[in-house]
Amino acid sequence: TGEPALIECLSDTSSRYSGYAAEVLGEIGSPSAITAVPALIECLSDRHMRLDAAEALGLIGPPHAAPAVPILCNCLPTTWDYDECICHDSDTVHMRQNVAKAIGRIGLPTTNDTVSFLIQLVLDANSVTRYWAADLLGLLGSPAADAAVPALIGCLFVLQPFPPVAAARALGRIGSPRANAAVPILIGCLEHREREVRDAAAEALGMIGSPAANIAVPALIAAVSTAYKRAVRGDLHKLNAQSRVCPEAIALGRIGAPAANAAVPVLIEGLLDARLSAHGYPC
Repeated sequence: TGEPALIECLSDTSSRYSGYAAEVLGEIGSPSAITAVPALIECLSDRHMRLDAAEALGLIGPPHAAPAVPILCNCLPTTWDYDECICHDSDTVHMRQNVAKAIGRIGLPTTNDTVSFLIQLVLDANSVTRYWAADLLGLLGSPAADAAVPALIGCLFVLQPFPPVAAARALGRIGSPRANAAVPILIGCLEHREREVRDAAAEALGMIGSPAANIAVPALIAAVSTAYKRAVRGDLHKLNAQSRVCPEAIALGRIGAPAANAAVPVLIEGLLDARLSAHGYPC
């Protein structure tokens, strides 16, 4: 087999093939590539190798890659860069995604100690730490992260936009019934000044769904109407510019009948409004 040669290649970080070696080891996976785990963990300390090494460790998975989890957690960014956080093509975001996916695949030990540790990070004064911790709790989902719901609700009140975004998404993934208590706060977030927070809150309400999110229907209908007005003005940069969809409308669809029946006239109006179609903003 070629695993020893690939592992040797990992140690030569100056080689352009080291990243390919990590990628191939990940594709080989467990059990054949388990001997590569120590070398891949070592690669996490090299920022040029971190992305590929994290992905490979995630693909090797549990239980053999479990020793990498603490190091993977330390790889999460500790500095805040607005542009990097909203740019889905940035190296930082790709690295974060690979690290988060690796932790999720390895199975971030769902012990009370692990969840308690992440809850403490959600309560941290550093907004970056809060963001990544909330994101990881969302990956754990229910029932593992159920105990984090109060901390995640508290994170919705953070002034910086991205911790509330991650918290809302996590609450949506935890879902009903554990996240039901977040519904009133998520409704308030539909009027947040930042589009990303509004979108995440709407998505979370849709994921929590009926019957818990039924009380959000009037606010979601109002938010859809506001989104249409912005679209008619051409303010698509204030909407979900990537897909030009309306998260509030999608949430209403997920809540469904009969609770969301009152939304039908507004949604039909949007479908028939030629001005919305002209801006490429379907409902």
